[in-house]
Amino acid sequence: MMICIVASHGGHLRELDMLGKAFDGNEVVLLTYEHPTTHFVNSRGWQVMKVPLIEIKWSRLSILQAAFNMFSATIGALELLRKHKPKAVITTGSE
Repeated sequence: MMICIVASHGGHLRELDMLGKAFDGNEVVLLTYEHPTTHFVNSRGWQVMKVPLIEIKWSRLSILQAAFNMFSATIGALELLRKHKPKAVITTGSE
């Protein structure tokens, strides 16, 4: 069964890692973003898809950039769902 797990770095991702054995025997794709603390999941054998990290600074230009980044991340997530057709999506949260 294909399972999609979604989490930001840090504690949310660590919680999913602690549930790792529950996913054994299934195909797992992780949706997260590039951060030094997300590299450990490669040892689990999960397929990892990373979206851009969206940082918002409060100026008109940066808000437009953040909106574009969120749109791009949403398209990427929808593409993941279309391509992999997971039977379950599990998350422990995100920032």
